[in-house]
Amino acid sequence: MPCAPETWVKQCCDRYGTEIIVVGLGEKGALLWVKRDNFLERFPAAQIRPVVNTIGAGDALFACFLHAYQRSGDPYEAIQKAILFAAYKIGETRAAEGFLTPEALEALVLNLTSFKLNQPRPLRTE
Repeated sequence: MPCAPETWVKQCCDRYGTEIIVVGLGEKGALLWVKRDNFLERFPAAQIRPVVNTIGAGDALFACFLHAYQRSGDPYEAIQKAILFAAYKIGETRAAEGFLTPEALEALVLNLTSFKLNQPRPLRTE
């Protein structure tokens, strides 16, 4: 990326009018833009189990985000689930392993007492 992720997102929004943008930030988590709420915020990475292999982490993040967003229509819930999904996936040795079913992901969300979906959403001030 030729500039800071936030700058890149703003450039994409200005140029294309994109409604939702997700940028994977690796060990730093993910960045979410939601145009309707004027929301641009970083979500921290989650550590569910030890990191073994990060191959496919970004693909897992985006696949889960799209699946969760399509089901709920809530980008905030979707990004948080996607971060958990990717965090779980990188605890496996092989790239084709570690994919949770939707039911297993829901169970994981319910079992994590520190993980709360739909927390208050700060608005971007810029």
